[in-house]
Amino acid sequence: MSQIPSMRALSAFEASARHLSFLQAAAELHVTPGAVSRQIQALESLLGRPLFVRHHKRVELTRTGRDYLEDIRAPLARIGEATARIRGGDAEAALSICAYPTFAIRWFIPRWGRFYDRNPGLVAHKVIEVDTLPVCSPEVAATLHDPSDLKTATLLHGEPRPQDWARWLETAGIEGVDAARGLHFESLNLAIQAAIEGLGVAIGIEALVREDLAEGRLVQPFAPVRRSRRAMHLLYPEAKAANPNLRAFRDWLLDEVG
Repeated sequence: MSQIPSMRALSAFEASARHLSFLQAAAELHVTPGAVSRQIQALESLLGRPLFVRHHKRVELTRTGRDYLEDIRAPLARIGEATARIRGGDAEAALSICAYPTFAIRWFIPRWGRFYDRNPGLVAHKVIEVDTLPVCSPEVAATLHDPSDLKTATLLHGEPRPQDWARWLETAGIEGVDAARGLHFESLNLAIQAAIEGLGVAIGIEALVREDLAEGRLVQPFAPVRRSRRAMHLLYPEAKAANPNLRAFRDWLLDEVG
């Protein structure tokens, strides 16, 4: 049991990873930034590896930090659910939504209103196939005549998905392109917006850039589309399958997808 971190350290890490800011994490947890920093340092000491790269006014997750966040997110959510279940009251009827910011901004929020129309006062969340493809503005696409042109093009990266370029290039059979080169952004949404603004070529998730492609803000300069082994899923405990709020949300979501 000595290898289990304290809940304070885990909470400080999860909040800091979500905000990419010790200051914002401190405000959420009602502690000082110094307290958050000390908890994370203690956690890093226990793990023997850094979880964040510290910059002047922001932090970013290391690869270890991203992997650790992925591993602890579900257990922390289960602890929260168990606590809410024991406390009872309105918490039993609530749905907690966890989604990638880019997915929430570019796919979920525009559809949220229709769920409220069918089920006033409730909350929502959903999953899609992750089909990745290169995208850029029409102006940038006009300068790309062959996949080898990607060797000199500016590649745009979203930090939450650092391997997208390498994996797409491998799928496409394109060699000689430095997959790590280019501009790096803290979210996929920022990388997509940079592509729209003509700063370079990004790897987008088809379902999240479909409207931009249809309206001509983005184009796909080269095939193919790579399907990730991991789709985005709606996840809930089997014990909650009979929850009428959850059923209503699930049915609405499947209608939107189908």
